[in-house]
Amino acid sequence: MGKFFTALHVKADSRDGFVNAFEQLMKKDGYVPCPEDEAAVSYAAAFSEGGWVTLSNGDDSVGELTKLSAKIARDMKTSCFTVEAVDSDFAILELHAPSGRTSRVVVGDGEGYGVEKAPILIDDWRPLFQNGGVEEFIAVIGQNSTFVEDDLAEIGGLLGISSYAMTADYDELSGNGGVLELSFKKAAEKKLTLNAAFVKVFGEGLEPLGFKRLKNLENKYPYFVRVVNGDILHAVSYRQTTSPKTGYKEFEVCCGVVTLYRRKINFTVEPQMLLTNTSHLYSYAVEGGKIDPSVKKPQSYYLCNATDSEEMLRKLEIVFNDTMGILLNYIDKITDLDACVEYFYNTERGIMHLYPFDEFITSRYTSKSEALLLVKTRNMDDGVERLKNIYKDSDFSFLGPRATQEDIEKYLKKREDFRAQQYAYRLEMINDPELNKRVLAEMERCKANNIELLKSYGVIID
Repeated sequence: MGKFFTALHVKADSRDGFVNAFEQLMKKDGYVPCPEDEAAVSYAAAFSEGGWVTLSNGDDSVGELTKLSAKIARDMKTSCFTVEAVDSDFAILELHAPSGRTSRVVVGDGEGYGVEKAPILIDDWRPLFQNGGVEEFIAVIGQNSTFVEDDLAEIGGLLGISSYAMTADYDELSGNGGVLELSFKKAAEKKLTLNAAFVKVFGEGLEPLGFKRLKNLENKYPYFVRVVNGDILHAVSYRQTTSPKTGYKEFEVCCGVVTLYRRKINFTVEPQMLLTNTSHLYSYAVEGGKIDPSVKKPQSYYLCNATDSEEMLRKLEIVFNDTMGILLNYIDKITDLDACVEYFYNTERGIMHLYPFDEFITSRYTSKSEALLLVKTRNMDDGVERLKNIYKDSDFSFLGPRATQEDIEKYLKKREDFRAQQYAYRLEMINDPELNKRVLAEMERCKANNIELLKSYGVIID
């Protein structure tokens, strides 16, 4: 009976570098280094002078090593290949390249086992050979020696892998003086906090869409932001609270839009001070005709069972899907400053109020103000129709049950005066060249400050 064995060969720059990188990879899968007698998983690691590491776990099946090979190639950005030798008759080599491609090579005679040779993707193998060696490699594959170990030893010589490491099984490697034992046990399971669960679920879902998590935050709430066209931020976060009705822990998801021209983008406050509850934002979007009512409405608040990590993750998956309805159907479309003006009018009208410029920047200029966007975009909409849509003239119940016709008329006059005043401030800032220059300079000052702030949180703006 011939020899059966499996192994994984990894191209590595150094012994210590590989061990550190491998331990980090195992940590991602929930394993930590441990003494051999505590191990749930063990590998014998042989290091060849040609810059290769050979791993064997003693499993006759190559399945787990193949999965590991793909992970190593992806995470360590290197090439590696598995070897499965069958009864000394033939071996299957499967290469995982850093590009993600795989290449399968049959060495020896596998026809009696129903294993046929396939075309070789030689370009993925070519960089691995020492001093060329491609023609020699192809010749070895086709020669069908009596023992496939002889062919593997030749291939190992072409690659820079010692013949011992290339042909040894786990029992031969393990315990050898020059071989390192890498042992791992399952890490102690930590109970997830809501914050960690939110970061995991929302991070995995938002990062492929261009969102980045802010680093070095001074508060406990995570923010994910996406920079759009160098002027706009789409942002998502959450806030935990306690229901006044039930006393249960609950949380709200907040998202929205801010521009870099805001006086100050303050990420040290609770999210609802900067963003909008997703359920409320949905209502604003439907009322403004910005989102189809058929899109599922998110809940205002979600209950949270913080004692069960798996249940919490499942709940957050649902919450994330609810949030995506808002992000994909509404926020995604807000990509220029004109769209931002519409957004602020629909959701946070107060932050669009203007005052005489000198008064505005000394006493009226709140950190949330976006009103100068009206000047930069030269927006000439005086807001009459907008105000009519917001405050229906046929319904003045908000004035109280005892409101008289005189009260209504006073309110309408006050509203009209305010609208006219706002329009006058805006026209002056647009039409007066010197004043317009000061306004735009102030906006650029705010933008520069906000860019520096975002850089301190790890966000790079081109």
